[in-house]
Amino acid sequence: MNELENDKTYDPELHLCAKIFHGNGYHSRLKDGTPIHDIRLSAEYALECLHEGGYERNLRAGQILDKLCSLQDADPVSKTYGIWSWTYEETLAQMDPPDWNWADFIGVRIAQALKFHADALPAETAKKSRAALSHAAWSIFRRNVTADYTNIAIMGAVVTAAAGEILEQPVLLAYARRRFLSLKESIEANGSFNEYHSQTYTVIAIEEFD
Repeated sequence: MNELENDKTYDPELHLCAKIFHGNGYHSRLKDGTPIHDIRLSAEYALECLHEGGYERNLRAGQILDKLCSLQDADPVSKTYGIWSWTYEETLAQMDPPDWNWADFIGVRIAQALKFHADALPAETAKKSRAALSHAAWSIFRRNVTADYTNIAIMGAVVTAAAGEILEQPVLLAYARRRFLSLKESIEANGSFNEYHSQTYTVIAIEEFD
């Protein structure tokens, strides 16, 4: 089995990737340097395992996805419906405030897992992942950011389009098309993206459009 970059961060007891937290001054109350289990990194690692393939990798990816699904707010009447906290160590209620973008960032990775690797996942894991994708997509639908929030507008459109296709939800697919059209109109009107794009977010935009 080929070694992956994040193999060394994987915690087989929690089925999540561990790292040291480096705060950016918002969303999280955790102190800089706190050992944590990172939700986004874990989602990325699950995809890496699925891309690598093989029984052990697919098994690990399934365990990570099961864990991620269990950590999502799946209550449709909750204010934080469809999103995840940044870390296992800090709940959504403890964040200041929660990051609604995590419906997009985690949802898009679950969508990729289902789109390209559903056959490699246990049936129950695929079922849970489909439910998690649905929750994330409807959270994005409910939040309904404008085209001015470029990278999230793009990523949310991708998640809702994927959910519409994978889950056979025509309302979500139609919504995604409207968001892409809104982005197109905004770019044509402004001559470029309306929001400043750092090098990091430019890569994200390119990846999501690909």
